Amino acid sequence: MTHRLTRPLTTLFGALFALGFLLATAVPVAACDCQGPQPMSAYAGDPSQVVFTGVVMPPDARGVPVQVTHWFQGSEPAAIVWLDASGFGGDGASCGTSMPPASAEWIFVAWRSEETAELSVNLCTPHAAASDPTGQAMYEDAVATFGEGITPADPAGGAPPNAEGEPSQLPLAIGGAVFIAVVVATAFVVVRRLRRNPDDVPLG
Repeated sequence: MTHRLTRPLTTLFGALFALGFLLATAVPVAACDCQGPQPMSAYAGDPSQVVFTGVVMPPDARGVPVQVTHWFQGSEPAAIVWLDASGFGGDGASCGTSMPPASAEWIFVAWRSEETAELSVNLCTPHAAASDPTGQAMYEDAVATFGEGITPADPAGGAPPNAEGEPSQLPLAIGGAVFIAVVVATAFVVVRRLRRNPDDVPLG
């Protein structure tokens, strides 16, 4: 009788030991929990939130430098700011985000760390390329919320150019999109009228 009970008990204790070992040695998995996209009005008046556009430069030992083209909100506006490199890396579990490519203009909602003077962005902070529809929408919302913003002066003199030495392309991109839309709409109306009244076509 004792021999019959020994084998099941041994198996049970072995299974419990294995389960306890797995639980003790399991690596905790952290998930990034971000709030959904917010309008610019949600950041207005918050001194820790900095809103600006700028041309991304190659990273250096300090972080990722950005030449500012429009400064909408935040203390200590500067012609060049640095983004903390720890926010980049593409690790979604720790809220890391991909590093924006150099020479491209982006719009950022960054936060200023209390420990350092650098600005931080990650998967939870809104940012997008100026050429992207999301970036253009963010820019329009920023102008509507904060006004046109300022262009911080370069200590060497003058306003900071972008990577190609040209002014910010965000307003140009938006204006170009609106112009194209107007041209297409006008052409559509003209073609539609000509189809309805072919006799109205002017003679050469």
